[in-house]
Amino acid sequence: MIALVRKELREQAWVLLACAALTGLILAGFAISPDYNGSNTSALHGLRTFLIGTYPFLVIVLTSRIVAREYTGRTQLFLETLPVSRATILTAKLLLGLVLALATVLVAFHLFRNLTEKHEVLDRRALGVLALRTFAYATCVYAFLFAGGLLGRYRVAILLLLFVGFFLVSDSSTFRLDEFGPFRLMGPDLAYERGRLPTGALQVTLGLTAGFIALAYALALVREGTVSALLAQKMSQREKVTIACLLLGMIFLKSYYEEARGPRPFELVNAVTASSPHVTVKVGLGESVGVERARQLAAAAVAGLGELSEELSFPTLPDVFVLPARELEADNYQVGTLKGARGIVVQANFTGQSFDDGAFVSWLARVVVESATRGRASEERRRWLLDGFSSDWSLRHAPDEKRRLQSLRAAYGFPTGPTEEMLRDWLTTRERRGECLSTALAWTGIQVLRERVEPQALRRFLHESLGRTPSSGLRALAVRESPASELLRTTGVRMEDFLAAWRARSAEDSRSLDATLRTLPRINASVELAPVTTNGREVRYQLGFEPDVQRLLRISFLTKTIDPFDREIEQSDLAVDERAYPDLRTGVLPRTVSRGERLAWRVDAPIDELGCQVTTGLQRVEVP
Repeated sequence: MIALVRKELREQAWVLLACAALTGLILAGFAISPDYNGSNTSALHGLRTFLIGTYPFLVIVLTSRIVAREYTGRTQLFLETLPVSRATILTAKLLLGLVLALATVLVAFHLFRNLTEKHEVLDRRALGVLALRTFAYATCVYAFLFAGGLLGRYRVAILLLLFVGFFLVSDSSTFRLDEFGPFRLMGPDLAYERGRLPTGALQVTLGLTAGFIALAYALALVREGTVSALLAQKMSQREKVTIACLLLGMIFLKSYYEEARGPRPFELVNAVTASSPHVTVKVGLGESVGVERARQLAAAAVAGLGELSEELSFPTLPDVFVLPARELEADNYQVGTLKGARGIVVQANFTGQSFDDGAFVSWLARVVVESATRGRASEERRRWLLDGFSSDWSLRHAPDEKRRLQSLRAAYGFPTGPTEEMLRDWLTTRERRGECLSTALAWTGIQVLRERVEPQALRRFLHESLGRTPSSGLRALAVRESPASELLRTTGVRMEDFLAAWRARSAEDSRSLDATLRTLPRINASVELAPVTTNGREVRYQLGFEPDVQRLLRISFLTKTIDPFDREIEQSDLAVDERAYPDLRTGVLPRTVSRGERLAWRVDAPIDELGCQVTTGLQRVEVP
């Protein structure tokens, strides 16, 4: 076997040297790039990129030389005349290629580990998890491509069929390729998951590796190697046409089937159903969910969404499925994902003592409108309308106390009213002032419109802004009309005049509520990133209120390390750490960040008089 290994090394020397030089250049590029060397984000992102993008290409070159080329050129016949078995020859090739492939991965692993440790701390467990995921994936990829090399003329065709097949199955079913075996091992969490090993994916990966190796031996040894020798012959024109037709046919059938079938309806068993001509709502039952409570929530949702449909002129709305989620806070709702199915799935802790049906239905209205308009209503420039309308609609039958509370929230957060920039960059406004106060401001804007505009004209405006779906075809390329233009066209009111009236309403509310506003505390907080190691920083904080608060408050710190781009951050992506005020006015959060990273942080606090959380706004800082 040693002689066979030497023969392969002599024969493939120039190819191996070229691959080594190419690998060195690629790794050098990674090492000097701020996006992959740990300057902008974790260097382990660079390792993941190398393993997904570069490593398979190198293995394809390697297996093509030591396996596919041997059989295609029929030089394996010379090897079979030697006094060694076919199994020995195949084992020598398998082990040689595996050692070379894993050596490449080892070099990359060592490089990116060193780059990572300049900015982060990797303990033994983290290194062990990272190594297992890396080398299990690398071995599986090598075994797959090694077996593919023995498929001869069909190897490219089979790879294409597998790729297209996986894509079609993933797109038309609940199967997710990124959660499967080796793909899961190379998931986005590779760079930051340090303690938990995805054992299920690891077991699948090792099983696939064993299967691919067994397939390679079967192809090489069955009928004394005749199968692999026949596969190594050149592909005929008839075979090429057949495979091309097969690939195109698969794609055509998939498109035709999806178009003919359409999204299938989602089914929720063990649920209470309420429906109207406009919408159907199903509320799931569980261990702590009684039938009466589910029926109550379903009826409230159907009644509210039915009126919403009439207000915005929707003929029908998507079906809604509400699932109980006891682990969520009573005021925290989440939207689920349906793949290849119709409907909207949401989760809420609707059995919680402080759960507010009205607030939930208001939130649900926004979700339903976004879905019904395929995202048009949630465009940033018209998002304030969606927030304001959904709040106004949920309070349509509410007592005056709740309407006064909305005015108080708006005056607290925006004493001088909105500006045109606030409405245009509404997501930034929500991020700075919080969802509760921003929604209250949007609600006051809808009240101004109701005071200044005839009901039918206002309904036309709301339909044009929130109730229409995006154009398709060539019309989608046209410039979309702005809310200001829609307002002028449907109501005759200019945006400048509307904003002036809105600010006048805000100023009047601030004056009338001044005595109450003076007693409401305003939160202020600061964060210091103090060095604890050469590259590590701990997060120290200071909290205060003006005027000060003596009662016990539960303060929430929300943090996340982010990329260089100031994109919107989902609430569910933020790590939450709770503190008791005033006991812990200062302290250290239980997390560290690395030099060169960016940290997003926010502090939320409940103000009972407002009935909602106030916030410092999301702050983004560079870690020095």
